[in-house]
Formats: sequence, C-alpha cells, structure tokens
Amino acid sequence: MDLDKFEQDVLNKYLKTFKNEYTDDDLLRKYFNYYLDLPDKDDKIEYLLGRCYFNGIGTEISLEKAEEYFLRSASQNNYKAQSSVGALYYVQKDYKKAEEYLLKSVKQNYVCAQYNLGVLYNEIKEFKKAENFLLKVSDQNQDNDNKSVITDAQSLLGRLYFKCKDYANARKWFLKAAEGGDAKAQNGLAAMYYNIDKNFSETEKLLLKSANQNEVLAQNNLGLIHEINKDYVKAEEWYLKAAELGDANAQYNLGCLYEFLKTHDKAAYYFKLLENNYEGLNSSIDEKRVGNFYKIQQDFVQAEVWYAKFNNKKFIGQSDGRYTYTISHPVSHPICHLVPNPFISL
Repeated sequence: MDLDKFEQDVLNKYLKTFKNEYTDDDLLRKYFNYYLDLPDKDDKIEYLLGRCYFNGIGTEISLEKAEEYFLRSASQNNYKAQSSVGALYYVQKDYKKAEEYLLKSVKQNYVCAQYNLGVLYNEIKEFKKAENFLLKVSDQNQDNDNKSVITDAQSLLGRLYFKCKDYANARKWFLKAAEGGDAKAQNGLAAMYYNIDKNFSETEKLLLKSANQNEVLAQNNLGLIHEINKDYVKAEEWYLKAAELGDANAQYNLGCLYEFLKTHDKAAYYFKLLENNYEGLNSSIDEKRVGNFYKIQQDFVQAEVWYAKFNNKKFIGQSDGRYTYTISHPVSHPICHLVPNPFISL
C-alpha cells in the first residue's frame, strides 16, 4: 500500500473531522491494519500509527497506544513524533518532559513544535520565551501546510500582548490572524473594538464571523450584546448555540436570562447543568444569584451549595446582588450579565 497516500488520508481525516466531513473509514481501517501488521516499521509508519491512535482514525482512540508509537518514532529522530510526544506530555501537565521533546523537534525547525513551545511557555508564564517562539511562527510565510498553525500563533500572540497591555501589538496580531480566518482572533479583535474602541458595528460583524465557525466565546458574546440591547430572542439563540457546545458561561447566562424572563423551569435546567460544569465557569460569575434562585424555588440543599461556593471564592470586582464583574485582561474576562457596557470575553 502507498505510504504517502496513507499519510495524506490520515491528514485529510484529521482535518475534515472538525468540519463533520469524513473520508472513507473502511479504507482507512485497511490502511491502518496493513501498516500495524508490518514486522519492520520505519519512523514515518510509527508516527502515522500514533496519529491514528490519537485521533481515532481507522481504529479506536487510545492515548496509551498513541504515546507508545510516537515514542518509538521519536527515538528514530522523527521531528513530527517528537512534537507529538511533547504535546502529549503537555496535556498530562508534565511540562519538563514536554519541553524536552519539543526542543528536540525545534532543532529540526518544525513549525508545529515552535508553536507548541509558545503555548507551553505561555501556560507556565514564561512570557518572553512564549513571545520568542510565537513570533518565529507568526512571521513565516503562510502556505497550505502551515497556514493553520501560523494563524493559531498569531492569535495567541494577540492574547499574550493584550494580557501584557501592549494593545498596539495585540491589535496587529489579532488583525493578521483574523484576516486568515482564525475564529479566536476574530473574537479577540471584536473584544478590542467593543471594549476599547466602542466600535459596536465592527464588533458584531467580527463576532458573527467567529460565531459561525462555532467559536463558543463569540456565540456567548453575541448573546451578551443582544441581551444588553434587550433583544432577548437573539440573546437566547446565541447563548443556546454556545451552551449546546458545552460552554459553562453560556449555560450560566441562559439560566440568568430565563430567571429574568421568569421562565423558571428553563432557568433551573441550565443552572442544574452547572453542577457538573462549575470548573468551566468564569471566576466572576455570581454564585449567590444562583443560590438565591434555588432558595426561591425552595431547593434549600442546592441553595446552600451555591452559597458555599460564593463564600469560598476570593472576590475581585463589584457586585450588587445581580451580577459580578471584573475588569482584567481578556483571556479571563467575565461574562457580565445585565451589565451596561461590559467588557466582552476574549
């Protein structure tokens, strides 16, 4: 069987999964089983088998098997496998091992490893190192193979610079990534238009572009804007899109919206979802409000649970009993429910 064809089919399957399109699964299984059964496998085959296990292409997902095959390939100095091993260790929060393997791949000038190192250093708050690697990626000429990772790097650079209050560079990189179609950058640029420029028409245009790519932050932000404008039908529509994708903040906002509209059964449904999704909530949501809702509904057990969350949280910002909000960098901007002229999430 043609190894290059297998590689291309694996790549196509990986990319199209995000668009809900699929290549021939039966053919991929035949390819996978053929190469799995080969007695002698080179580094490229080991890497592709790792990708198959990692993404569930031609087989079931197995992170344990993925790591096994990536490590075999990486030991043969395959730079893609080294980057993949680094990414796996990053997900496992073993940042030292992640850095070790990513640096090996970077020595072979692999652009994905450079980006992954930027992500790693940003996560562990070594921002100068993050900036260095992200700039290396972002300044490269885009081609079909690297376009996605370059726009991702540009988008992350925008968030990094915004976090450091370097708004000029934040805008520069958000704009580049947004022009490349990056949904997170479109949402980020929209946040700058809204929060800084007060350019509300451009805000909505960018949020729509982002939201139509299923970016939950943008969908939630559109709901927020429509709710502020008292268009509750559109607010509900966009909150629902994000909530159905599992976004906790949209679920919270829906609960608050339905409570405000006195549709208490729906409010109860979305507040109930938060019991298993609390870690995904922004730090500035108002737990006391949820507790008050349950108290009015005479569910005193859940009321006490949410009052306890309220009392245990370190409060930053302002609260009037209806909402809580802070003004901070946009990576962790709160969802401001019924607040005039809020900061929208980036």
